[in-house]
Amino acid sequence: MGNGAGTNAGAAVVMEGIHASVGALDSLFLEEARLDAVTAGSSPAADFGPAVPAAPDPVVDVLQRKIDNRLERLAVVARLEAQLAAAKARDAAEILELQQRVFH
Repeated sequence: MGNGAGTNAGAAVVMEGIHASVGALDSLFLEEARLDAVTAGSSPAADFGPAVPAAPDPVVDVLQRKIDNRLERLAVVARLEAQLAAAKARDAAEILELQQRVFH
């Protein structure tokens, strides 16, 4: 901790990480909205006519992408939670240091 200059630089790094995680989460939610827009007009598979074995099912592909998106969101949220916990711990430690300066 110490003089405050390192504290400010460390806080800036922590905030950059938090902003990056929030940005990644925002991108994933926007991707989800795009996937929803793609599937909004889709109908059940039976309405597409006879299945063609060589071509992948576009509905299944979109559903798999939605699953992957949610898994990635879980990972980003976990990273964000860890970053926020680190920021809270850092602030708590700095509060203790500042209180020690006030009372000594």
